[in-house]
Amino acid sequence: NGITSTASSNTLGATSFNDADITNVGDISLDSISSDGAANISIAPHASFDVAITTGLVVGNTTKLSSPATSELQVLGTAEPDASILLGRFSGDTNGPSFYFVKGRDAIGVTTTKLADDDEIGSIEWMGVDAVDNDFYNHAAAIRVKVDGDPTDAGDDDMPARMEFYTSPNDAAVPVLRMGIGADGHVGIGTATNTQ
Repeated sequence: NGITSTASSNTLGATSFNDADITNVGDISLDSISSDGAANISIAPHASFDVAITTGLVVGNTTKLSSPATSELQVLGTAEPDASILLGRFSGDTNGPSFYFVKGRDAIGVTTTKLADDDEIGSIEWMGVDAVDNDFYNHAAAIRVKVDGDPTDAGDDDMPARMEFYTSPNDAAVPVLRMGIGADGHVGIGTATNTQ
């Protein structure tokens, strides 16, 4: 292994890590990476960039929140630019950017066990700080998608689902089901689905 430092009139210096074994180019252990002024820091791996489990990645802050669980990816800020996420796709076709929720019952990458009726496939949750506990564990609203039937009723490529909308009433922090759209397309007000 070796360390090479270079400097010129255009740069303050660079450090590169190399290894004779191209399958293992070495590790870097440090507490922080910073740059001067408006310079960017770019990480360009030749394969996937992995973040260790339980470590996580926090963007915009050094604090890591734990509400209701310590999420591995967090974006924290004090204004719209640093407290928002943008997905963009710029291509000469009709397709737009996508956000995917994937639910499985096996180990990561294994797809042998089908989902069951009422399994939650994904949810979007809204939470806020209350005036008593001064924490942000209080749920205000949610949109949840659940399996609505047997995924194998029609054979392969069958995933019936319903979408449920929840809001919390005054003096409460537990969202109540307000509306649902079933796999059959029926809409229920105050219930998950409606047979009408």
